[in-house]
Amino acid sequence: RRNPSGLILSGGPASVYDAGAPQVDPEALRSGVPVLGICYGMQLIAHHLGGKVDPGHAREYGPALLSVRDPNVLFRGLHGELPVWMSHGDHVSDMPPGFHLLASSGNSPVAAFSDGKGIFGIQFHPEVVHTPSGREVLRNFLFGVCKCTPTWTPGSFIAEATESIRAQVGGGRVICALS
Repeated sequence: RRNPSGLILSGGPASVYDAGAPQVDPEALRSGVPVLGICYGMQLIAHHLGGKVDPGHAREYGPALLSVRDPNVLFRGLHGELPVWMSHGDHVSDMPPGFHLLASSGNSPVAAFSDGKGIFGIQFHPEVVHTPSGREVLRNFLFGVCKCTPTWTPGSFIAEATESIRAQVGGGRVICALS
C-alpha cells in the first residue's frame, strides 16, 4: 500500500460523461490525501463529489485572464489577474457542496475551487509555459499543501542516472545521442 503525499489528477480531452472516460476512485477523494485536479481532473472532482459539469458548446483553447478571488494557499503570492492557458470543452457550472470559489475567468466562472481541507480544482493548465505563474501554483500545492520537501536537483538527477546506468552497463561501453 502506498502512502502518497498528494495526488494530481491531470487534464485530458475526455468528458466525464463519455463512456470509457478516465475515472478516479471516489475513495481517493475521501482519503484525506491532498488532491489537485487540473482541467479534466477538476471536472472529475466536481462530478464525483456532487457538483455539476456542463458540456461545452465549443472548446475553450488559448489564453485567458484568471481573476484570483481568494489567495488561498494554492494562490499564495499571486494576486489580481493572471494570464493562464485554458484547453477544455466541458466546464464546472456548480461546485460540490462545501467547496468555495478561488478564481474565475471570462469564460469559466468556476476556474478554481477548494473544499478548504486539501482538495483543489483548477480549470487552467499550470504545467504549460503559457501559464507564467503555473510553476508557483504547483509549488504551492506540493510544498504548501502536501508538505513535500524539494530534494530533487539537476545535479542529484544526473548522479542517480549515472549510478543507474553504471549498474546496468557494468564495464561495457555506451553510446548516447541527445537532441
